[in-house]
Amino acid sequence: MDQNSLFSSLEVANPITVLKKVIEYNHRLDDNHKHDIVSIRIILGNGSIIEGQPAKINEDTCVMLTHNNTILFFFLNQIKGIEIINPYKAIHLFTDGMFFDIQKNDIPTALQVSRTLKELQKRIGNGFVGEISSTIDIKKLTDTEKFQLHQIINKLPNVIAKIAVDEDGRSAITNLKAIILNKSEANLRAYINNNNNSIILDLNLTKKLPEQFEEELKKQIETIL
Repeated sequence: MDQNSLFSSLEVANPITVLKKVIEYNHRLDDNHKHDIVSIRIILGNGSIIEGQPAKINEDTCVMLTHNNTILFFFLNQIKGIEIINPYKAIHLFTDGMFFDIQKNDIPTALQVSRTLKELQKRIGNGFVGEISSTIDIKKLTDTEKFQLHQIINKLPNVIAKIAVDEDGRSAITNLKAIILNKSEANLRAYINNNNNSIILDLNLTKKLPEQFEEELKKQIETIL
């Protein structure tokens, strides 16, 4: 792991904000990913330290399952600091989205990305969208950008399939002339080109994809169809 890159990407956040992020993250994990639950140590104002998995939080109180298998209730104003026990399981929670810990073996070549895009064009273009195209010069992408684009291309079929699950969605998708992938420095955005009935997807390839990327993209596309 590139420690220098990690340090520069860490966000400065108050303990309550960190606590909320950990709770939300743990709640989103399904049964197959319970081993990724993040545990924390909380330093209280009286010097006490409690360790476990935070469960719920409201305006002034938190409920926590401790590592001693007890349930602890405490006031948020007692918190002086929070230590993340296993931060690398969810490092994206504590960074600005620019940190990537990608294994070299997982980085596709420009040729692999191009081939995957062509496969996507055949897969979705057959019976769904008229065309899948890209304005992105794949050969000029960094390793991180190639990895990100490859991930997005592989996720698009799931997004399209979810939209086309009912008759209205399928009709809207099949009437599209094209879906165009476009590199952007802004956050994910889908908008329609009324001149040729195409959807343009602005993709920020430098930031880590959000966990709910497919659902977010689905909602954006459905909003403009």
